[in-house]
Amino acid sequence: MFNLFGRNKQNRKARRSNPNTSRLAKRQLFMESLEDRRLLAADVSVINFEVNSGGTLTNFTPAAFGGTNLNEGDIVTVDMRVDEGANGLFLENLADDVVIQLDISTVASLGLVSTDTVIDTPAGGILTIENTLTVPANTDGDFPAAFTFTVVDDVVVEGLETLQLNFSVDAVNTISGVTSFNYNILNDDSATITLRDKTTINPTSASVAEDGTTTVAEWVISAPIELPVGTAAATFTHAGTGAFPATEAITGNVGDNDYNFTSIGVPLTGGIAAGAFDAASFTTIADTTVEQDETLDISNGTLSAELQAYVTAGDVIIVDDVTYTITNDDSATITLRDKTTINPT
Repeated sequence: MFNLFGRNKQNRKARRSNPNTSRLAKRQLFMESLEDRRLLAADVSVINFEVNSGGTLTNFTPAAFGGTNLNEGDIVTVDMRVDEGANGLFLENLADDVVIQLDISTVASLGLVSTDTVIDTPAGGILTIENTLTVPANTDGDFPAAFTFTVVDDVVVEGLETLQLNFSVDAVNTISGVTSFNYNILNDDSATITLRDKTTINPTSASVAEDGTTTVAEWVISAPIELPVGTAAATFTHAGTGAFPATEAITGNVGDNDYNFTSIGVPLTGGIAAGAFDAASFTTIADTTVEQDETLDISNGTLSAELQAYVTAGDVIIVDDVTYTITNDDSATITLRDKTTINPT
């Protein structure tokens, strides 16, 4: 490295080691050494964003990148400039290693950052440019550096997510210009939620006996759905239907108590995975009353606002309403007989 400070720097070093130097003078020399260090520090800045979206490349200046909408699967390369900070001469080395770090944080997203964006290079988002490297010719004293990250192409139904890139450097060097950049991830996934009979896996109808058996309706979710913590559980309701509606025992008339209903509910706080979940059940009443085959419907209750937003946006489709038929298993004989002799013939 060129001697930027000449004989003065050597003189200060000699005076610093002199025990007769006053405390004030030593402090002044210390501050001067810090200034020397500052002059030698490299300066880091972000200069360009390249977005690869399905093979189409688009470049953004730092000022234009903030608030950019990215699609799942997009690959973003961030170009950095490292100015060695001395006198801009070619074929110089850095005074110190330069450590640049990229962190990604949430601004207004629901899920974990690690599931939405992956830093591909460098590993762990930490890039070290060693001071043994030499400024290449015709670069005006700059070292090129780059980060690459990928927006994960998942199958999770998500709302518009806003994340933030944060660039920082070690204490020895400096970073200038804009260091934090927001970007949005657009959802391209969908899910179907189907209410169906658990035993027959029929989403429209099923028949059950009036023998005291408990029947379960389940919610089947085709893909994971991301929801905020605190989202209310899904609830389910029921009602007699058709020409001969079944009546719940606790509300029915004497002699027409057909079933007892329970809304099991499906927890939604923090989101829900793909799979099948018990939603509601009912138990038939084993009576001896001769009845028509009677029907009831089980359907979703009021949806939470967060889930309803996905339905309104067309990201989630709900197939609702299973009709159950409770088949009569009783019989009766009507006999005309003499009342006194109870003889029927």
